[in-house]
Amino acid sequence: MDNLKKFTKFGELFNLNLQKKILYPIIFFSIFLNPLLIRASDEIKSDKENNILIKYTESTNELQKDQYLLGTGDNLQLRVIGVPELNSIINILNDGTTTIPILGITNISGMTINEAKLHLEKLLSDELINPKIDLILLNARPIKISIIGEVIRPGIYKLPMNTNDLPSLINAIEKAGGVTSKADLMSIELKRRLPGQTIRFKKTSLNFKDLLSKGEQQNNPYLFDGDVITINVAKKIDKEIISLASSSLSPETIRVNFLGEVRSPGVKKLASNSTLIEGILSAGGFNNTRANYKFVEILRINRNGNAFKKRYKISLGSNYSEKNNPILNNGDSVWVKKNKFAKMTDSIGLVAAPLKDIVTIWTFFRLTD
Repeated sequence: MDNLKKFTKFGELFNLNLQKKILYPIIFFSIFLNPLLIRASDEIKSDKENNILIKYTESTNELQKDQYLLGTGDNLQLRVIGVPELNSIINILNDGTTTIPILGITNISGMTINEAKLHLEKLLSDELINPKIDLILLNARPIKISIIGEVIRPGIYKLPMNTNDLPSLINAIEKAGGVTSKADLMSIELKRRLPGQTIRFKKTSLNFKDLLSKGEQQNNPYLFDGDVITINVAKKIDKEIISLASSSLSPETIRVNFLGEVRSPGVKKLASNSTLIEGILSAGGFNNTRANYKFVEILRINRNGNAFKKRYKISLGSNYSEKNNPILNNGDSVWVKKNKFAKMTDSIGLVAAPLKDIVTIWTFFRLTD
């Protein structure tokens, strides 16, 4: 009987120990770690679907080491050492091919200059003994980049390739009209094609706050043909970043229409990233006896065609605030509504105006009598 109790006690301790060592970790894994692994798996799957092979997250220095990829429109000089009769000027056509003496039509699009050189030497080795060539880029094609998200004019842009003035990320943003007031400048995504004829990409995140405040040029890399720039919406709008961005990344001026109880209504040209209060002051300020400070509306037409209307309570001493003193956008309309006193006096005026005409006519007849 005692042995049975001891055995039962041992079994209970063993089961408890088993739970601590095996079952508890399994429960912890399924509750906490499994969702993280699923999310990571989904990110990897998403990257594979977009042909993204390399994802740089810690440093952008790798982007500065990228080599030029040959493509449609490039003009090169081919020199075959020791066989001058094969020397020629070659152009890459819109299908990525070019014509090489002896070899005929060959595709070198998507290769670096060194890769194309080695590729042509290998092909020429079937015709020549130990061929050596020089391949020199004479005229680089203009590059086409895509810029999407929070810029004034998102789209596809062609940038010239001048050896003395290579296009950079800032040039692309300026070409697109600058960033909007909602742009997330601390995490700008850049996706770039990898060398080779198989289409694969890599991507990185760039911090323009470090570029604008600290001058870190690695956050302003030179652009390559086919680069895709994505500027997302900021989760939290930072006044410091907005003021930095207005230096070179935003349009210099915007146009805003002011209506209602301001001293000088109409379309006004304002400095980029002006606040609502700054805009009202540029329109002469409020009509003090008629303006309703608690009923100022902004009407905005978004790029997707949707209309946005919001009411604000104004205090002239307020600093920047999305709640009461937001940043104005190009094309906004600001309507300052009437206060109760103005509405009452206007109503009395409407009623009194016809009576005034009657009194004037009555006075005329009395004079004629």
